[in-house]
Amino acid sequence: MIARLFQIIFFIFLIYLVIGVVKFIFRLGRTTADLNRKLDEESRNDRSNRRDRKGNEIIELDKDQYKVE
Repeated sequence: MIARLFQIIFFIFLIYLVIGVVKFIFRLGRTTADLNRKLDEESRNDRSNRRDRKGNEIIELDKDQYKVE
């Protein structure tokens, strides 16, 4: 009787641990995806900034200084 009670408590505890590990894995995956998204965005911004600095200089004009060809 007591052994059966300990067995039930053990299984409940085991299920609780498994659910906790699964939640942790999903949370870790979501955090990793967010981090990768941020790093990709920063690298894209860095690449576009390098292109703008090298050969494609941006010239800022006032609203009456432009000419359409």
